[in-house]
Amino acid sequence: MSSAPQLTKPTGWRAPSPLSVLDWQRRQELFTRSNLTQRMLETAVRGGHWTMMPLADEATTFTVTDFAARALMLTESDRLHEARTYSIGPNATGLAVAASSGSAPQEPISLNRPPRPSRLTLFTDPIGSDADTYRTTNGSSVEIHTPIVAVSWSLWDGSQDHVDGHAVTWLRQSSHGAIVPCRGEGHLDDVLRPAHQRNARC
Repeated sequence: MSSAPQLTKPTGWRAPSPLSVLDWQRRQELFTRSNLTQRMLETAVRGGHWTMMPLADEATTFTVTDFAARALMLTESDRLHEARTYSIGPNATGLAVAASSGSAPQEPISLNRPPRPSRLTLFTDPIGSDADTYRTTNGSSVEIHTPIVAVSWSLWDGSQDHVDGHAVTWLRQSSHGAIVPCRGEGHLDDVLRPAHQRNARC
């Protein structure tokens, strides 16, 4: 019999100085291309925790899961490479959190609203946290809170039809579980979570 989930405090966050954000971006890009990132994505895809699924149109030396993880890893790394960086101070962070307090923003986001097609923004103070529950070896549950300290986005229309030299078809899994192919309609791909949990739409 498992006990009730234990709550953990969000991990501390010390924001980098604005002058070091570019270096932070480069290190994050390198991490995104690491073996660890690929293994994390493989686990997520294998467990069905994905929104966007890239499938190779031809035979490859990779399994379906391995190819999907590699494609997600490379496209996320490209996003970071192309993004323009911004650092947001505590006053602006506080105003943003206060404005959304109590209810989620209702204003729709359109393609022409972002100040730049690709962007990476770091917040001096976290704007919230993402909670995941894990089962421990003794059968109990622990809830881990990961602070949300950055946001990035890019314009995405499903036209990224080649990854690592292989032709790709992108599938989307809806909140209702339906899986449909992505068409060439432009959308914002907004990232507050890892690549496999994106709010991409197509």
